Amino acid sequence: MEKYLLDANVLPRRTNSADPQHNQCRQAVETLKRRGAQLCVVP
Repeated sequence: MEKYLLDANVLPRRTNSADPQHNQCRQAVETLKRRGAQLCVVP
């Protein structure tokens, strides 16, 4: 299983549909999840 460290800006952009990068972040996360990747976030 591949692991990916997500930038802290990805999560708010993914959940805020008004953000200009919302679709790009949403699609990137969905693609990684479909591939079985483990997504990691650190404080």
